[in-house]
Amino acid sequence: MKKAVFLFFRYYLFWMVFFLFFRGLFLLANLSLSQTLSVEELFGTFRHGCVMDCSAAAYFSLLPGLLIAVSPFFPRISRPFIKYYTLLLLILVTLLGLADIALYPAWGTRIDAQILPYLKEPNAIFSSITLGQVALALASLAIIVALFFFFFLRFVLNPYSPQQNLSWKAFPVMLLLSALLFLPIRGGVDTAPLNFSSVFFSKKTFANHSAYNYFWAFMYAMTHNDFDKNPVNYMDKEEARRIISPIRLFSDEPTPLFIDAHGQKINVILVILESFSNKVIEPLGGRKGLTPNINRLCNEGICFTDFYATGSRSDRGLSSLLAAYPALIKASSILGFPEKMKNITFLPSYFGKHGYDLSFYYGGDINFYNTNMMLIQSGVNNIISRKDFPFDQASRQKWGAPDEFLYARCADELLRKKQPFFSVVYNISSHEPFDVPEHFKRITGTSSSDRYCNSVAYTDSCLGVFIDRLKASPVWNNTLVIITSDHTSLEPAPVSDIEAPESYLIPMVWVGGVVKKPWRCHNICMQTDLSATLFQQLGWDFPKSPFSKNMFGSHHYAFYFRAEGWGYFSPSLGFYQNIDNSSQRFFYGDDSPDREAQTLFAKAFTQFLHDDFISK
Repeated sequence: MKKAVFLFFRYYLFWMVFFLFFRGLFLLANLSLSQTLSVEELFGTFRHGCVMDCSAAAYFSLLPGLLIAVSPFFPRISRPFIKYYTLLLLILVTLLGLADIALYPAWGTRIDAQILPYLKEPNAIFSSITLGQVALALASLAIIVALFFFFFLRFVLNPYSPQQNLSWKAFPVMLLLSALLFLPIRGGVDTAPLNFSSVFFSKKTFANHSAYNYFWAFMYAMTHNDFDKNPVNYMDKEEARRIISPIRLFSDEPTPLFIDAHGQKINVILVILESFSNKVIEPLGGRKGLTPNINRLCNEGICFTDFYATGSRSDRGLSSLLAAYPALIKASSILGFPEKMKNITFLPSYFGKHGYDLSFYYGGDINFYNTNMMLIQSGVNNIISRKDFPFDQASRQKWGAPDEFLYARCADELLRKKQPFFSVVYNISSHEPFDVPEHFKRITGTSSSDRYCNSVAYTDSCLGVFIDRLKASPVWNNTLVIITSDHTSLEPAPVSDIEAPESYLIPMVWVGGVVKKPWRCHNICMQTDLSATLFQQLGWDFPKSPFSKNMFGSHHYAFYFRAEGWGYFSPSLGFYQNIDNSSQRFFYGDDSPDREAQTLFAKAFTQFLHDDFISK
């Protein structure tokens, strides 16, 4: 019986050591962020995270505990089963842990159910990583699994030979010990079961994220991935509707921005830059000299200094810009739900109804995140994607055709196209793994930050050529070019706090021959506001929406949404609401006189959004 008990506890401790190792590996892999933590905070990630490690280790130990209990009766079956069960778990959990480490710099969150849509389209995953990264991951997987499996055999299983049969007395004892695993699984004997709040200990987001057990966090997301249930419930549905109804009905008189076209319809080109943030654009407070072409366009057109993305991934940016529908907390975006997409109207559709020729240019796979479905539903009759480029161009980057070919193709066709036209150009070269053509080396470093900055500079150079070609043609005089981004990147270093407002600030510049004069707009606004603002400028009717407002009006606020919470900022108040641990983090304005009123509105907006999504 003593042998059985020792085997049980050693097995449990084996997984505890494994998870402690991965927490250390996570901190080491994110060294730039780990260096911002004090010694006490670094220690706290292990001390506070231990409760989740205990829970995950208990889950893994439950089946072996039951198998040890029946070992007196099935000695030749139970122990080999434990051996290969452990090997399989090691492979799967190590793979998940390495994916968690690899994705954190881009996602700013521990691995969760957000990865599921990517697993359905593995090409997108492989397009985001280099062969070197794949080789490193496979080597790391092999080394970690081999070392821990050797450790398991040498110090956990082998001391207890299968020939040394356990006494029948081990049966009731091991059943009891296995049943007691319920306590660490649940997180103790407190009334509330284990949750993210149980390990939340710091005001620093990265410190709390480091305390999470990645396997526990992933399984929690998988088992709480109910998209038909509102993740927030702050008030009665009708109360939420009543609070935001003034916004839904509100309509500001548009500030006229365009030169009188004498009845001629204005061409509109929407340029969506992949992973661009204000951090890389000098006039918006970013890095000096990295984007000279966008810099000059900021001074030539209407530049929005406080324009925010509603999420942190591409599908959320497309949903916000092209559907005026914000990102979502658990569901990521409405683009992942074809049955709900049918109930919304996309931006190109409105232009189609006004007689515009519609086109979409993208260097990558157009099927990613149901983009092709969205475009066809919108009536776009000219869709150019990776498959439409010559092979030697389409294969030069992991994601597809580099930006120089994308913008050249777009310019060639738009300059010959019948007017009026509405076109979307969506680049790929500034997407991970930032493998721009070798001939472009403005930033020569090899770090992730350097490679990202070099890709940004490359995209900017290609965009500059595109704009100059338009300027040199008669088309420019009757064209509006809107330049913005799908979402930000945490790069370049120093990496931003993923919960902070600056991590969602993206460029928005309106240029073209129809723009009356250059000026700066400092109103706080967000991606979903583009539709209402643009249509009012064009003199078109736009269905009143709680999610899209006139950027030049009197309502100035923005939202962003993450898997574990949501943020809100206005001129006088900025905060982040973490729904996993029910905490509220103020960035500014916690002493604002209208703090309660704004907080109530923000909660009503968030609840109404998710109720609306469920009802679609």
